[in-house]
Amino acid sequence: MTSSAFGYSTTNENGGCWGWFVKERTVGSIYLRNTYFPEYMYAADYGASGDTNPVYTWRPGNRVSQGHWIFEDLAHPKYKTDIRSVSSRNYLNGRNTNQVGLNQIHLTAPLPPYHKDEVYFKWELIKLNVETYNIKSYTSNTYLGGGTAVSLAHLTSDAARTNSSYKWRITKYTYNGRTRYAIQSLTSKRYLDGRNPGHQGGGTLFLTSRNPQNDRYLMWEIDEKAL
Repeated sequence: MTSSAFGYSTTNENGGCWGWFVKERTVGSIYLRNTYFPEYMYAADYGASGDTNPVYTWRPGNRVSQGHWIFEDLAHPKYKTDIRSVSSRNYLNGRNTNQVGLNQIHLTAPLPPYHKDEVYFKWELIKLNVETYNIKSYTSNTYLGGGTAVSLAHLTSDAARTNSSYKWRITKYTYNGRTRYAIQSLTSKRYLDGRNPGHQGGGTLFLTSRNPQNDRYLMWEIDEKAL
């Protein structure tokens, strides 16, 4: 019922058995169907060795649950920054590549001694236009989404640039004599709320419609070099 999938070095650009149709499954998740054989690629548990799994195609031609794939843009960001709440002193935690969806983003307190290069707290701010950005996790390669709730999703860079749910307005404020930033979803017009110190883990990050002026819960520390 299965065929093995192989990689070849070839100059053949005419598809054949080397070509694949990319079919979107959900936001950021796709199927791969061979252009020559009507078979979908999938990763199998059997035959695994160490940290690797073999890849096969499903000969009956229907889609299978192990056949969901993610295309990730692995370009190295020019600059990474922590995003830290002024009110709770917790950090936005981008998690790992398989932790996607609603409420998957965490607010996390640094474990002492905090190291400045803690990778889960690192984000890339991709400027789209004046004050408008995509916010992308360095560890999971997911984009921060707004709307009715905060989410993480795998997207291509083109999809993130055009989908307003993943666009954020980052506005500079002065709070207690220091430069701070408010982070507003373009779709809901609501702001990220950093909550109190005890609000940690998943499902704790809120979006609120309050005015951010002099509101410490809506203030965030961001390295200005990343903007």
